[in-house]
Amino acid sequence: MFTRAKKVYDSHVVKITSWKDVVPSLDAKNLILVPWCNESKCEDDIKERSGKRELAEGETEDDRAPSMGAKSLCIPFEQPSEGVEGLDCIQCGKKAQIWGLFGRSY
Repeated sequence: MFTRAKKVYDSHVVKITSWKDVVPSLDAKNLILVPWCNESKCEDDIKERSGKRELAEGETEDDRAPSMGAKSLCIPFEQPSEGVEGLDCIQCGKKAQIWGLFGRSY
């Protein structure tokens, strides 16, 4: 049972380094692993920014679309092996300090 649950969990954790991939990944009910500066202001900005969806002209908002942004879930104890060298925070663009796991609550 654990092996099956771990396989499903692992298949829904997506490593992202570009903001353009954040909302689509969250909309697909994934958790996102992102380079992050580890600052609380940035954490709040990620939550706010990922909850809003900019609509194209003439497009209407789906009432069933999630309005909630992604919240930080944890700083994984086991960080990806490549680290965050050379990566910028997904939100503010400062040098990333860690990989952070974010997701929406449903």
